Amino acid sequence: MAYTVNQSTTGLQGAWDDLIYVVNDTTNTAEPDYRYICSIRVGGAELMKLKQLPNNANAAVFNTQRVCEGYVYQDDNPYQLGAIDLNGDVSTTKIFSTNTSAIQTFTMRFGYEFTTSPGTAPTVVLTDVLTQKLLWSMVSLLAKFNLHRTLVHLCMS
Repeated sequence: MAYTVNQSTTGLQGAWDDLIYVVNDTTNTAEPDYRYICSIRVGGAELMKLKQLPNNANAAVFNTQRVCEGYVYQDDNPYQLGAIDLNGDVSTTKIFSTNTSAIQTFTMRFGYEFTTSPGTAPTVVLTDVLTQKLLWSMVSLLAKFNLHRTLVHLCMS
């Protein structure tokens, strides 16, 4: 089987950057009801399985950004910055906050599906061709930066 990922993203990416993958299969695209598959996982859970027909070059292009962006977010209130507990009390032990959802690692696993004859259930083959992508939320940093600018501006006026 000659299933390859011809193009993928590299390095740390922003949650709203395009995450484009181009996959190609040179041996199986003649099977009935052939579809390329991209399985998107975070942690151990599968978020979504994208399916696509081969294009004229017997390849498929997946942009997983729209799926992934919903799972990378600011989970700490940028106006409190970790200094206030959930019950509203001021906390001197939690001055620094951690945003556990502001950075996520996604695993994209690629493969294909086909049927042995029209009208039968598809056979799914997920290959060992996979890639991991670390995404971060720029909103968390910008929100804190803008809050500080606003506070400085209010104090100076």
